[in-house]
This record gives sequence, C-alpha cells and structure tokens, in this order.
Amino acid sequence: MCFVVFSIAFVAIKLIGAIQKDHIAESSATGRSASPGYAKEGDWQTIGNIRVRVGSAKVEKVSVTEFRESHTSRDTLLRVTIDIENLSQNKKADYRSWQWANAFLPTTAECKDDIGNHYRSVKFGVMAKVDGAIEGDSIYPGKRISDTLIFEHPVAAAKYVTLDLSAGAVGLTGEFKLRIEIDPHDYPKE
Repeated sequence: MCFVVFSIAFVAIKLIGAIQKDHIAESSATGRSASPGYAKEGDWQTIGNIRVRVGSAKVEKVSVTEFRESHTSRDTLLRVTIDIENLSQNKKADYRSWQWANAFLPTTAECKDDIGNHYRSVKFGVMAKVDGAIEGDSIYPGKRISDTLIFEHPVAAAKYVTLDLSAGAVGLTGEFKLRIEIDPHDYPKE
C-alpha cells in the first residue's frame, strides 16, 4: 500500500515538474511570462455551449455616435471586438454586454497587463453608442455575434493584456480568459 502511494506521489511530482518546466520554457522563449489558462488572440475559449474569442484588438481613437452625431474619442483607447458563438444545437443564449456592466448587471470585464496595471472600461454616456458595440442580443443555436469593448489604452511598456470576462453575460458561471499581445509600434502617432 505504501509503495502504491509513494509511486503515485512520485509520478505526480514528475508531472508537475514537467508542466512547470514547459511553463518556464515558454516564458523564456517569448521573453514574457506565460498566462496559463488564457486563450491567445484569435483562439476560442469555451464554457458550456458558449465560446468566445478576441476577433480583433487595436489601440486607436474610437468612433462614437451620440444624438445622431458622430465624433471620434478625444483619447486613444483599446478597442476589442469579441466574437461570441452558441455551440448548442437547440438552446438559445441571451447575451448582456460586458461593456454595460453595473450593480444590477454584474457581467464584469477586467482588463490588466503583464506589469500589473488595471485598465478601466470606458463609457461615453447614456445615449452614446460606440461603432460595433451592442447592449445585448439573443444568440441562436449555431449562430455567432460580435460585441466591441472599450478600455483605457495600455502603457507602452506592456507586452500583453488579459481580459477576464464574466460568463454571467451569457447566463453561465465562471470566466472567459483571453490574452491580447500589445505592440507599442501599433499605437497611432499623436
């Protein structure tokens, strides 16, 4: 009995060591710390019958429509388009945007970088609409929708940002975890 327990413990320690070695190798190869559990830009992450991914991300001034007048944001911001797909064959999902989270709709979106900075979600006013943003929608079986989220722009030293998106936005529990590589050369010239 003791031999079996010892053998299992030995295998578990070897397995954990191999996983940690892979994690360290990935960190060393990229020059950055890895984000375990985070899907890279363009890769899907699934919870239940819903999967999400970063469709695109760009640091830019964003177009906003308010009272039928279009204007561009004063500040350069991080614009992230999220694709949300319902994998169910027979069950519809209701989506409430992460952009519009509040005390009554706790569908949080947290954005942070590899340095430890946190970036706030940017809202423009009750009547303002960011191009590509939706308040919510029904996602029918086998269908996909997209939503645009706006955050403060990352500092130039950031190599990547992670998004932790509450699965409550689609009626599930847990968090969708996404990672976006940041290249400061892509920032618009001010």
